Amino acid sequence: MLSPPRRLLAQPEFDLALYDRPEHVADYLLNPPLVQLTQEWAALAAQGRLPGRADFPPEKLRYMLGNLVLTDIVEGEAAGALPAGLKANMRYRLFGSNFVYQRGYDLTGKLLTDHPDPALVQQGLVACQVLMQRRLPTLGRIVGLDAAGSPVLTESLLLPLADDGVTVNRVLGGQFNQPMDEALRARRDQARLLYGDPDILRLLVRHADLRRLLADWESWRGKRCMPARADFQPEDLRYLLGNLFLLDVVPQADGLPRLRYRLFGSAVARYRGYDLTGRFLDQHPDASFAAAASQAYAPVLAARRPLWADVNGRSAAGLLFGFEALVLPLSSDGENVDMVLAAQILP
Repeated sequence: MLSPPRRLLAQPEFDLALYDRPEHVADYLLNPPLVQLTQEWAALAAQGRLPGRADFPPEKLRYMLGNLVLTDIVEGEAAGALPAGLKANMRYRLFGSNFVYQRGYDLTGKLLTDHPDPALVQQGLVACQVLMQRRLPTLGRIVGLDAAGSPVLTESLLLPLADDGVTVNRVLGGQFNQPMDEALRARRDQARLLYGDPDILRLLVRHADLRRLLADWESWRGKRCMPARADFQPEDLRYLLGNLFLLDVVPQADGLPRLRYRLFGSAVARYRGYDLTGRFLDQHPDASFAAAASQAYAPVLAARRPLWADVNGRSAAGLLFGFEALVLPLSSDGENVDMVLAAQILP
């Protein structure tokens, strides 16, 4: 049964993108049909080649046909005008019938850059480059308002297809809308979160000191998945000292680790009016922020990927705040995250 028409507004309130192996992406998906699609794609990819369009005939995808998207990757003049640093666009070959009904427009035959939502265009363009270069599944979440003004969470999955098994030339995706949970509804932040490799994050990091930190982290790790705390000294980070956080990952009996601040940046402490050195993240004075931050840190620990965040919100006391941040995993053994290095640039 089709839901009432819903249209996302141009200004999102929450935006997440995760580029990683299919098992990690599947762990964070909320909608069972997207989990099934991810698993089907992964089973084919495990055979040593990327799946192609022929591997997904319509009858195989009946369980989510109305929520499917199929695009061709286009480059050169056919890609149209693109932001600096981006070389490819996507053209919709299939735009699910549920999307047409819910949103009131049909993008079949049109470019991604023709989409009326600028936030989705930006997220999709970055995903396109990642899909071509890294050939990784992509999870995206964005929250907007429906026609009645109620928050709606849109979860999107994009999977690279290669008709020759090697070169990505199409993208298969699915998307589902659902009401936003009460905790996120109450907070009403505007936040953009992106997990990925450094070359992905560089597309969005704005502040020069954060770009430098990202480059330093990459140089410290070398060929490893992530560096260790022993790979750098405090003086190596003088350019960011007042804005740095260092957190220990503390194992718990229930298997869910807690994060404890070993260092809480002095500039941030002065700005916020509190210092959390020695305290746990879940003891943050703003409980809703603590919950949102804990959720954001989870993929950093599980997938061992850096996080970039651009956040504008309102504190528990009703005060507006905003910051750009990087969260970087550290590991003594090169496999398990035991510390987290983070930096936050205040307005």
